[in-house]
Amino acid sequence: DMVVSGGVNLYPAEAEQVLIGHPDVADVACIGVPHREMGEELKALVVLADPGKWVGEGGLLDYCRLQLSHHKCPRSVTVVEDLGRTTMGKIDKRILRSPWWDKPAKGSDRGTGRTRG
Repeated sequence: DMVVSGGVNLYPAEAEQVLIGHPDVADVACIGVPHREMGEELKALVVLADPGKWVGEGGLLDYCRLQLSHHKCPRSVTVVEDLGRTTMGKIDKRILRSPWWDKPAKGSDRGTGRTRG
């Protein structure tokens, strides 16, 4: 499992190992999502331990940056209710990625016939 962002190989498991250590995070998966200039960027999908207690995206990203190089940390966080584990307990990242890969990349006008310049 690897994400290529701006020619740099990122391994989601590294960020996942850090983020799961945060007390507000019950479960986490990091995926590659489209980015017009970088190709992909790392996004964290998190299940909160207590939805009423949330440090916010910035707090979670700061926590990651304290333990990993900035470029190895996700660029964004989305809170989800469930990661949809299979009966074998594995996360199907292909399914998790599909909403982002089925729509235009951040910063693009794909599908509109226009390009930004």
